[in-house]
Amino acid sequence: MLKQAARLVSGIADVVVRVTRLRRDWVLHAMAGIPVALYGAGLGMLAIKAELNMVAVCAFIAGLTFAITKEAADHLCNLDAIARGERPVHGVELMDAVFSLLASGLLALALQLRWV
Repeated sequence: MLKQAARLVSGIADVVVRVTRLRRDWVLHAMAGIPVALYGAGLGMLAIKAELNMVAVCAFIAGLTFAITKEAADHLCNLDAIARGERPVHGVELMDAVFSLLASGLLALALQLRWV
């Protein structure tokens, strides 16, 4: 079942890449930002019983935390590889973080404007 889910995500990413001409990596970062933002929104609704405005803030903060943490983890992994005398394998790019945050930002905006 996990392989099927991975194929589905990969297929969706391929379609989005063909349609938008964005880099696949950026599309995957944006796709990863969506469930993180939904988790943040859900946490805002269930755990702190926040008003809709604060739920949008929770979604955005979750996406921001994810974007920064992901790129920081890649950077630390690269430093570890260099320390072992190996070649770094992760790209650490601002645009990766931007696209991760973009998805959660759009969800937060939709919540704020009460589109969902």
